[in-house]
Amino acid sequence: MISEKPLANQADTTGADAAGQSEQLLSGCTLCLEQCAQVLAAVSASDYCHRAGDTASVGAHTRHILDRYHCFLSGLTGDCIDYDARQRDPALETHLEAARCALGSLRRHLEAAWLAEDSARLIQVRERVDQRLPPPDVSSTPAREMLALVSHSIHHLAIIALLMKARGYTLPAHIGKAPSTLAFENGA
Repeated sequence: MISEKPLANQADTTGADAAGQSEQLLSGCTLCLEQCAQVLAAVSASDYCHRAGDTASVGAHTRHILDRYHCFLSGLTGDCIDYDARQRDPALETHLEAARCALGSLRRHLEAAWLAEDSARLIQVRERVDQRLPPPDVSSTPAREMLALVSHSIHHLAIIALLMKARGYTLPAHIGKAPSTLAFENGA
């Protein structure tokens, strides 16, 4: 027989709990952006925009990460984050110094815009999942979208690390590794 008991011990994300979670989310996003900064400090201008065959460049992956954060920040001012409204600025893909400037600006804007008490509010997220259909609007929260930004950024940073390794670079081992993998490797 199925019990109809209410779910026990659901986390209350108000007050101190929300503030602590919010700080963790901001820290996770900031760490991803710091990894981007480490990549931009290590790569040469020519390798930044180098494409091997049909692969995207380090610059293309970096621009894509920055675009997602810009969409997130733009959406925070309203009630909808539209990840299809990316700027896709080719200068961020091909000019290392432009990417460095954009990254610094983005980090400052993220820290200034993120409010702990706002992290659980209901928002809509829009992103095309099938090129033949209009994008769906899905309910989410800014906190959930920050989790997605971390995961998405780590995925692209892992690809960037592989591209740079193929070009002869040695990056710190943590770049492009999931936080859970790093914790596991450190015995946490």
